[in-house]
Amino acid sequence: MSTRNVISLPASVLALAILLAGCDSTQPESAPAQTAQIAFKASAVVDVYHCWEVWSDTSDPPDGTPDTFTDSYTCEQLFSSPEVPLKQQAENAPWRYSIAITVIRAGQTQEEIIAASIIPGDSIEDFVSLTPYDSNSDTGGQKPFDGQFYYLNGRRVTNANPLYFASRGLPIDTPNVLLETPTYDVNLNVGDTLIVRARKQAYADSPGWLDTSSDPSLVLSATVTLGGISLPLEGTASSPTEDKAGVTFSFTRQ
Repeated sequence: MSTRNVISLPASVLALAILLAGCDSTQPESAPAQTAQIAFKASAVVDVYHCWEVWSDTSDPPDGTPDTFTDSYTCEQLFSSPEVPLKQQAENAPWRYSIAITVIRAGQTQEEIIAASIIPGDSIEDFVSLTPYDSNSDTGGQKPFDGQFYYLNGRRVTNANPLYFASRGLPIDTPNVLLETPTYDVNLNVGDTLIVRARKQAYADSPGWLDTSSDPSLVLSATVTLGGISLPLEGTASSPTEDKAGVTFSFTRQ
């Protein structure tokens, strides 16, 4: 289990959450509510691999033609020199993060919890949220028949790609924001202030997705859109590369 309370919310938030749930602003709405869509991604320096589908020849006797996909993959790491792994920047890399979303409603002064994964005793894992995978791939190299299996449809991918995950038997979970996908949506009235706090899972607690023996320069970043338009955010919407670093930002609907 992950350590809870990774992000510190004001003490008054939890105390007032129940009260605020039944407290409406006395300010009249000058425009209909709009839906703000919150999304996260992570970028990182990652390793490069060639990956192949593993096929077999099930003819009896074998005729030298692969005819059955074994539903498995194999990957081999690429090196820039005999002992130096080849690395590149991936604009999308899967990483888990904790998050709390609050709103200060127009005419109010206290934060109302919309959703969070850091409240002690709740049923949501702290680091359930997950950024998207690297979906890019190029044509890979050749791998010859090894006397038992054939290696087909080679692709050049990073270790942030689901093909690499499949070859290692790693879980391929659905990217989400607090179990919502692809975005977490919050209705905002004019004058409402949206506040988001999020923090990266520690390298030591990750399931071995990326090579953290060297600094992967992992950056967690967020976007918020309203009516399809990306919003200017106050605060820090992209994290530093340091382990367990996070973001805190806000937006007030005018």
